[in-house]
Amino acid sequence: MPMSMRSLFYEFLGDHVWGWLGDLIDGYCIVSVMSGLLPSLGISVNSLLDGFVSLKWIDPICTAGNTVDCATQDYRDKLSMVIVAVIILFATISVSSGLNRGIKILATAATVGSTTLWIMCFLMENQPYILNTVVNTLGQYMTNLVSLSMFTDPFVSLRTGEGASLEPQNESQQWWITYYPIYYFTWSVSWSPFVGCFYAREGELECNAKLMN
Repeated sequence: MPMSMRSLFYEFLGDHVWGWLGDLIDGYCIVSVMSGLLPSLGISVNSLLDGFVSLKWIDPICTAGNTVDCATQDYRDKLSMVIVAVIILFATISVSSGLNRGIKILATAATVGSTTLWIMCFLMENQPYILNTVVNTLGQYMTNLVSLSMFTDPFVSLRTGEGASLEPQNESQQWWITYYPIYYFTWSVSWSPFVGCFYAREGELECNAKLMN
């Protein structure tokens, strides 16, 4: 079977997946993936630029209280477009060069880079503190998995007079709960079938290669 989403519905729909119904499934999945991938790319670029600001590699955005040594919104937008273009360029080259070349090299570089960064942070920081934090946060996540998965913080969306907190400075920002926990949770769930289909396909090919050898 081809590595496409219609293949996942073969057990339910039978040979109908090879007709217009299968085309509809694949088309809907492509639109859904692009709709989720592009916003996540934009959020990642904004986070990257905020990191550059923290490292003082670029100037922060000009505000009413800060008009010296700052950058305009237009400059930041242009910088964001350059970063997005570079990411898309490398992704296009990686995909077009095949699974065993571009994607493999990119995946290996990402794995080595992230592992090296993790080891450097661990060795250069307070090791007992990091280990205690890992154990503590992992335990909290496992204990509150259901509540965290359904946490939407509805009270932060209320305005004054509708039941909003009298101390808004102590409330979390509405954009945070929308763009990070909820968005990335649904994003990861939506990608699960694609990742599962990819692993199943690669596992099948590897198994067949071993049998042939």
